[in-house]
Amino acid sequence: MSQELLSEKEPLFWTCDDNAETLSDTEMDEAIESYLDRFWPSAWEFKDRENERVLAFVAALPAKLEVYGFVRSVVPAHMLDPDDVIDEAMQKLDEDELGDAFGDTSWEDRISPEGLESVKAAAYAFTAAVLKNYVPWSCDKVKTVEVDPLVWIKENRPEWLDGASHKAGIA
Repeated sequence: MSQELLSEKEPLFWTCDDNAETLSDTEMDEAIESYLDRFWPSAWEFKDRENERVLAFVAALPAKLEVYGFVRSVVPAHMLDPDDVIDEAMQKLDEDELGDAFGDTSWEDRISPEGLESVKAAAYAFTAAVLKNYVPWSCDKVKTVEVDPLVWIKENRPEWLDGASHKAGIA
């Protein structure tokens, strides 16, 4: 599938890490919350000073945040060629003591034209089924959204700013 068609798909996964090894957040807001959560200073460090802790959190936030949307990669048809599948299967049979020990003939000499047609039809059906049903682990980035973290917090997690908004000038 072309990159153009991929970009029309709705993302299945989201992250704020452009180089993420794994993707688990299925909603953009989940990815943003997970990312912003790392900016919280430890509660222990600000024991009994929650307002200062919130102010330190706000001060640590980036001015802008990019959120990336991903879809599962599409397996290109050339990665699973039916003729290659046949060739590999037949070579495997030849290598397992069933073929010509002297190598004077190839597997093509040991299958009838009708048999080869039957095998080809099965290989084409097999590869089509695999390509249709295989779900790759890898993903492709299809969307980038820029977010203002402070605006996102005000709209989605206003409780994070409770009691400190007026002091930080972030009301």
